Amino acid sequence: MLFNLPRVTTPIAVRWFISVANAAGFGRDISPVQFATLLKECRSVNAVHQVHQKLISSGLLSYPASLLEVSFPPLPSQPYLSPRSLGTGVVAAYLACGSKDEALTALEHVVPSPAVWWNLLIREHIKEGHLDHAIAVSCRMLRAGTRPDHFTLPHILKACGELPSYRCGITLHGLICCNGFESNVFVCNALVAMYARCGSLKEASQVFEEIAQRGIDDVISWNSIVAAHVKHNSPWTALDMFSKMAMIVHEKATNDRSDIISIVNILPACASLKALPRTREIHGNTIRNGTFPDVFVGNALVDTYAKCGSMKNAVKVFNMMEIKDVVSWNAIVTGYSQSGNFEAAFEIFKNMRKENISADVVTWTAVIAGYAQRGCGQEALNVFRQMLFSGSEPNSITIISVLSACASLGAYSQGMETHAYSLKNRLLSLDNHFGGTGDEEDLMVHNALIDMYSKCRIFKAARSIFDSIPRKERNVVTWTVMIGGYAQYGDSNDALGLFSQMLSKPHAVAPNAFTVSCILMACAHLSALRVGKQIHAYVVRQHQYEASTYFVANCLIDMYSKCGDVDTAR
Repeated sequence: MLFNLPRVTTPIAVRWFISVANAAGFGRDISPVQFATLLKECRSVNAVHQVHQKLISSGLLSYPASLLEVSFPPLPSQPYLSPRSLGTGVVAAYLACGSKDEALTALEHVVPSPAVWWNLLIREHIKEGHLDHAIAVSCRMLRAGTRPDHFTLPHILKACGELPSYRCGITLHGLICCNGFESNVFVCNALVAMYARCGSLKEASQVFEEIAQRGIDDVISWNSIVAAHVKHNSPWTALDMFSKMAMIVHEKATNDRSDIISIVNILPACASLKALPRTREIHGNTIRNGTFPDVFVGNALVDTYAKCGSMKNAVKVFNMMEIKDVVSWNAIVTGYSQSGNFEAAFEIFKNMRKENISADVVTWTAVIAGYAQRGCGQEALNVFRQMLFSGSEPNSITIISVLSACASLGAYSQGMETHAYSLKNRLLSLDNHFGGTGDEEDLMVHNALIDMYSKCRIFKAARSIFDSIPRKERNVVTWTVMIGGYAQYGDSNDALGLFSQMLSKPHAVAPNAFTVSCILMACAHLSALRVGKQIHAYVVRQHQYEASTYFVANCLIDMYSKCGDVDTAR
């Protein structure tokens, strides 16, 4: 270790080289190998930039390859370096120093530029979450005349899916067909995943069917389409596809990882259907094929059993897991909370802390949400205070649960404090431009605020928040909480006026059973029999209330009774 000193080559070596290069006539007598060696020695963007400038002024980057070999014949022990090799050396040096922009500019001047370097730049942008930059790099790649390969396309498709950008994705689909990649299973699998993430299940299914018809489908293809159906609330189709997958591609699976992903993909479908027998069947398969000890499979099984209402099985799986992570603990805490067993949930929560397992925002939120959903508002607020005291930072879902607790208690001051906290910590936007996944959560927080202020009878604040949401961005929950607030605690005439606006075009929103119940309550309060009959006629014309027939029927009976029409109520 005494003589193994770090190599300090920058900026001393670079300054020395530049001075020698200047003395030698701007680098004309410096060989390509010497330039390449120095590029590897650079440790800062400024150093690379200086060497790059000398390379440009020397003409080595623009020499014809044949002339360069004559001017600087390589030694027997040295590799031949073409202008293209020197150019990619500059790109590599910029990347090593963390400057992707400089690397991209340098790469555009390499003719022809290798696809591998474009792929590296695209992958780095995706890794850092700069998805739009990754797509922009791919566009510059095409303009530079470099043809994407079967490594490039899956990366760009991933960026399109995660944004999501359907328009960009469908353009890439055309490029794939024009360049003969429609038979490449890696590209096609990425295409299925992209369409699924962009919400286009129809196109994802079409691409999958084409893959299957060509006989190039593999376990990844099947996992992608199963995950797509689960994501788009088609659990029965997902289970059917999973069964076919087990018969068709079982022998194609090359490792246990494929089985693990397949199981983790399908269990949410079982959970959404509360399909306990099917969950047990899949659980048995995991034991037989040896995938159960995997922590991801264990976590998914705990979560699924809990959502199926079988906490006994969930706890059994949890106790059998050899390795547990915070997700494992979150699943069991959430399961107990959702089943209403708060004592057990809090006991598990305390055990986590005893075993020095740091509770994350999911754990805290699960306990808070469990209390809030069961009307235990004070307990929910107490846990929220503990969360803040522990240093954990709440997310939007936590805030929604806390606001629900405040609403159930009529705790106006705590609700205002939570509102202020959300604004201060940027958990609530001020511009009210909704659109992406994060904006959906933002709208949920706005809806929770409207509900909280309405139930606290602060209608001026509730209406102010309601009016601040653009008309086209309001969903059925936005309208329902405002109408319900007026109907239960405020002016029922305002509720009727809002209901009329809700149905008016443009941007009309179809009411759900809860909206109908709220407006019938307003009619009952006002003894507005004529309006109540109109609502009744509307309910009869619609078919989406069939699942809530008894719920809506009870509201109709109450409305007719309070309006004095006892015969119709009967």
